[in-house]
Amino acid sequence: MSIFGKIKDAIFGKKAVAATPAPEAAVVAAPVEAAPVAISEVDVIAHLEEIDANDGRKLNWRTSIVDLMKMLGMESSLQNARIWRWNWAIQANSKAAPK
Repeated sequence: MSIFGKIKDAIFGKKAVAATPAPEAAVVAAPVEAAPVAISEVDVIAHLEEIDANDGRKLNWRTSIVDLMKMLGMESSLQNARIWRWNWAIQANSKAAPK
């Protein structure tokens, strides 16, 4: 799993994955377009501030990825920090990234 995925899961928790596959339909129906699903908005900063308030340590998570990783209970090794910075640089410099 990517560092971003680990951070997302640490902030929002993992969603349960269905253990059993859905049964296959005996009759093949014509494909139907799925209706768009509304995305709920989440105030990530407020959620992180709540985690910080309950943590009790004085961490500078707003500017330090290492402190953010510590606050979220992740391994904050130099290796993981480097991977995060490398992934962040790719995302920031990607021409495909939404602007």
